[in-house]
Amino acid sequence: MESKSSKQLIVGELYSRRDLARKFRITDASRNNGIFKPRQFKSVWLFVTEKKPSWQTQYRDRLRAADLYMDGQTSGRTDKLIMNHRSQGLELLLFYRKWKQQYRDFAFKYQGPFRYVSHSKNGPKHFHLSRLSVKQKWWQTHLTPVHRPRKLLSGSGRHAGRPNYRVIKSPLDLSRKLMKERFRKSLSKKEVMDLMNERTQAHQDLVAKLYMFYAEAGLECRDWPFDLLAIKSKTYLLHEVKTVRPNSLRDERRRIREAIGQLAYYEYFDVIPKIPPGSRVEKFVVLQREPAAEHVSFLKSKGIGAIWIDSHREIQGDESSLHTIRNLVRASSD
Repeated sequence: MESKSSKQLIVGELYSRRDLARKFRITDASRNNGIFKPRQFKSVWLFVTEKKPSWQTQYRDRLRAADLYMDGQTSGRTDKLIMNHRSQGLELLLFYRKWKQQYRDFAFKYQGPFRYVSHSKNGPKHFHLSRLSVKQKWWQTHLTPVHRPRKLLSGSGRHAGRPNYRVIKSPLDLSRKLMKERFRKSLSKKEVMDLMNERTQAHQDLVAKLYMFYAEAGLECRDWPFDLLAIKSKTYLLHEVKTVRPNSLRDERRRIREAIGQLAYYEYFDVIPKIPPGSRVEKFVVLQREPAAEHVSFLKSKGIGAIWIDSHREIQGDESSLHTIRNLVRASSD
């Protein structure tokens, strides 16, 4: 049984998204959104960065004493979670930082529970929230769980009883390969940890970009145990995301080899047994930059598409992959 303390958030403490995912066993890819409703708890988490990177949407967000002024999502899909949080029995919990690199591991400072006051405009709405004022000192927040079973995909069989969460390894768990690399290159433990944290953050950014692309087009998204599964009718797009060191063909080769094995395994054990008969599975390797032409051809020969993010942070890929994705997204939008 999980201890009561593990269900607490401490005001003033720093939490990265990875910390929260590990602490509360959250695997939903939408945890990378600025407004996130965890399925396990009766709360809405607001991740607010005041000064945003130039490539992100420039929402107007600022925390002044006990008042938060923030823009809602452009699509407006989560507006009702904020406006009607009390009638739905939901807490609004604020995680705040001035800029992305303000704290270690891109963490946020937990500010405690807030309440909806008002809003103005539309597209997006501009909200005014206020810190809850109570007699007792709000230094802890006990999250109230939602008591309902959670399933990944419908289905039965010997795979149906597998747990619906992904075990996230700590970055402190250095693999043997990374240990060998550390000693071969005479890197300090701190230097190795910095490289790992940088790669982990880049990986999460890629997953978040893909999730937003599919979610805004109306596709259902899942992320256990694979990186991302986008679903539309009987078509399942299975993605394995890999980060590659700049100008390192050797690293690219190794990461693509890993991705092929993972995609084959996830498709056979975790997707096909749980989807309706007659469904179609399309597999993709996702990188943060365009891979070598021979790797694109190799993946295509194995029935796997290649996708990458260009300098404008747009999704690119080989012709057949883009054709498949765009047709599915277009059909979902119609």
